[in-house]
Amino acid sequence: MEIKNDNYRLSVAFCVVDETYALENAYMALWQTGQVDEFIFMLSRSSSKKSLATVIRLCEEKKGVWFYQSGTGLGNAIRDVFDRANGTHLLIWPADNGINTTTFPTMVAFSRANPDSIITVSRWIQKDGFLNYGKLRKVFNCVAQKALSLLFLSKLTDYTNTLQIAPVSLYRSIRWEGKGVDFIPEMVFKPLRLGINFIEIPCQDIGRQEGRSHTSFLQLFKYIPVIWRIRWMKRAAIRKEINA
Repeated sequence: MEIKNDNYRLSVAFCVVDETYALENAYMALWQTGQVDEFIFMLSRSSSKKSLATVIRLCEEKKGVWFYQSGTGLGNAIRDVFDRANGTHLLIWPADNGINTTTFPTMVAFSRANPDSIITVSRWIQKDGFLNYGKLRKVFNCVAQKALSLLFLSKLTDYTNTLQIAPVSLYRSIRWEGKGVDFIPEMVFKPLRLGINFIEIPCQDIGRQEGRSHTSFLQLFKYIPVIWRIRWMKRAAIRKEINA
């Protein structure tokens, strides 16, 4: 999976449901850095007409391609992105633009310098990592992070934030299972179980800028059995069969 720096190409994808101005702001901020080789918009079949119109306009004005996801659910959308990406590396940026985009250039710099690693972010490295975040929710998040560190014997500090740049070849080598929000923990914990090196950099969670969350509190409980099962999976069960 070794990737030479001069062959580095970054694909950035957005999974879109009902976002418009936040999506455009994120897209423009990342596009203006000149560090993205390919933009992908993966739309849900239930995406709003305004979202579709925004995506089509952005693709026509700048560079980008858009598709409707083949199935339903966030997991299926992300798996479609894995198949569609033409870059050596992939970043899925939140369409609601809930993370400060100033983090992006640093992520890319670390990814270019460490192309075989996963460059991820942490809201816990710096004091102002959380904005518009309730105290109870922040405490719950902190307890969850500590518990996951103990469970996986890892020094990561933010397991529930899946903003990461990773080699596309790695994503395509993994046996993915989740189709909905239960896919989210797979993105972190399956590579972690495979022994892939993670590099965390500080980020600022500024909160959802538009649209409504499609992940309810009750849905988050689906993460627990997924995480527990992955913790005890053998590495051979995580990788796809060579001839598959």
